Amino acid sequence: MFILGWVRALSVVAVVAALAGVALVAVGQQSPQMPAGGEVTLSRQSAMELLSQLEALQTEVRQLRNRVELQGNELERLRARQRDLLEDMDRRLSALERGAVRTATAPMQRTAPAAAPAQTPTPPQPQPSPPSTAMVPAPATAPTATASAPPLVRTIASAQEQREYDAAFNLLKQGLYARASQTFAAFIQKYPTSPLAGNAQYWTAEANYVVRNFGPALDGFHKVINNYSQSAKVADASLKIGYSYYELRNWDKAHAALTAVVDRFPNTTVAKLAQIRLDKMKDEGH
Repeated sequence: MFILGWVRALSVVAVVAALAGVALVAVGQQSPQMPAGGEVTLSRQSAMELLSQLEALQTEVRQLRNRVELQGNELERLRARQRDLLEDMDRRLSALERGAVRTATAPMQRTAPAAAPAQTPTPPQPQPSPPSTAMVPAPATAPTATASAPPLVRTIASAQEQREYDAAFNLLKQGLYARASQTFAAFIQKYPTSPLAGNAQYWTAEANYVVRNFGPALDGFHKVINNYSQSAKVADASLKIGYSYYELRNWDKAHAALTAVVDRFPNTTVAKLAQIRLDKMKDEGH
């Protein structure tokens, strides 16, 4: 903005100077007819020098304009590139989140059909010949089978759940950690059986961890492990438990938690990170 304003000012000066040069040349040409002691006299050589200087200034202004235009195009190209990178990052994060939910809920989809065939062999009650008494236990077994089904976590999130979860996750990506934590907590209360609840619990704890509220963060990571044992975030939550104890300077619990991550999740990224923190603690004398 400063450069553009300077170029405009310089161009105005050039135009004014050019008009003045034309006027001076005209005056210089008419000076021979003027009486001696006229108001303005200008030699042709001086007028030519002035015009050459004005042409040089105009050339410089044109060069500066071209340079500013090139820089403006380059800035716009960089802005477009930055927007593309941010959009690509948002798409990747959303895809990772949805992928994590699918992997977390896949075991539940396999266990639910396995329970159904176990109940189908039960209707060999037609074998007893007294039909009136044999038909009575059948209704009794059906309610017990349906009563055990509701505790299963739902495997598919509704469109409304996905929208609310994405809204909370967008707050997290914007760095609004307090609002994100509150929104995720409200989501868990509203949809406790949602397949997204485990991830929401993890991000609730993570939002507290980022702003160094290590006590609430520690409680939140423990809830991921205790309440959502099938979640894909269990490994990450286990690592962050060790990190939180480290930040709280509880060296014994930090060492135990990080060692458990190495033992439970071998040859994984979280195990490598846990080992790095363990080595750091050793170097620090903890």
